Amino acid sequence: LNMRMGLGSALANAGACLAALALLLTGHSSIHPLRWLLAPLLAVHLLVVGFWFGALAPLYWSVTRESPSVAARLMARFSALAGWLVPCILVAGLAVAYVLSPDLVMLEHTYGKLVLVKLAAFVLLMALASYNKWWLTPAMESGKSGAARSLRQTISLEFLLIVGVLAVTAVLTTYYSPES
Repeated sequence: LNMRMGLGSALANAGACLAALALLLTGHSSIHPLRWLLAPLLAVHLLVVGFWFGALAPLYWSVTRESPSVAARLMARFSALAGWLVPCILVAGLAVAYVLSPDLVMLEHTYGKLVLVKLAAFVLLMALASYNKWWLTPAMESGKSGAARSLRQTISLEFLLIVGVLAVTAVLTTYYSPES
């Protein structure tokens, strides 16, 4: 059984990497002269977003179904890893935006405004994640009344915000380019 679980995880990770790599073959970054730089930046951006988004449902379920101490340990482990990975979303995203449009003129156009919407949503997501890590997880672990419910609510809000960012990204990459 453990071998099957290991194989399943390996196949799921390989599938996630293939999906991210497939996205590198389309869009304005695929035809850009600095594709060699954009491709790894975009890959990091996509894979870390996928990690964060993919972790939210299991985290929610753990807060709902596990004891507070087990759920808090899982939240703490996720936060420790995410604390190093999630800032890569911002760094890679800003680097991609800069390479595609190195001047601030793009902010006058729809493309730049949508990038700013994504940036604002990221800041809000980081605030929620910080609240979860520094206040709600310790409160749940100590048995504080209502902490688990509040944690489920903020995880749900993170999920909805990421779905919103993905929708904005779909519009951004389908209908606009940095040159517009």
